[in-house]
Order: sequence, then C-alpha cells, then structure tokens
Amino acid sequence: IAQQLHPILCHDCKRKLNKDELKIVATFYPEENLENLYTRKSKSRCKTCNDLGLLGRKVFAEFIVLDKSSLEYIINLDIIGLEKYLIAHNFINIDFSVKKAIFNGEIDVFGLKAFEKPMINELFYTQ
Repeated sequence: IAQQLHPILCHDCKRKLNKDELKIVATFYPEENLENLYTRKSKSRCKTCNDLGLLGRKVFAEFIVLDKSSLEYIINLDIIGLEKYLIAHNFINIDFSVKKAIFNGEIDVFGLKAFEKPMINELFYTQ
C-alpha cells in the first residue's frame, strides 16, 4: 500500500506556467503537451481560497493484491517481471495517477517530489 497527498490548485486563481517554468518542466517531460500545466498564482486576491492558491488535498493511493503469481515475482526479486504482470492485470500506479492530475491542471507541478526526477514507472502506461 502506498499513498500520497497533493495540494489541489484553486480553480479561480491558478495560472498557466510562464515560458521559463515551461522550459524547466520540458526537461522532465520532453514528449508531453505542456499546455494544461498550472501553478499557484502568487499574491492573488481570491475569495475562493483565501489567497492560498489551494483548495485542500487530493489523495493518491495504490495497492498490490498479493496473489500467488505476484508473490513468486517478489520472492524471486524479479521486479521487471512483477511490473509486467501488474500491467497485464490493469494495475494503476501512483505515479501515473499523479501525472494525470498534473496534466489535467488539477495539482501544481512544482509542488511534487516526483518533479525532482522523471517518473520512475513511465513504462506502465506508454503501451
């Protein structure tokens, strides 16, 4: 089981990334369409969020059901095999869910630990 909380951007005062910010993000996501990326608006006067730029937190979670096959991959330390098995059984990983929320403009791309490095499990959903 894994879980993360990420701040939800205020829909009334969030802003699109500027050119310099887009260049930074493009180094991590060179193949992605970056048009729908947003961040918090600084020094806004927003009654919806009381000038915080945020409307609470969104939960992202994943869990692996340990059946006989997945346990065998774990016992054999076969991480690649486990990943392929999980993909074949429609496992939705946290990184994919967070990335989807980023590219839908729901959460701030710069508020993420995942932004510090490329998404680890890109192979999960590039098929």
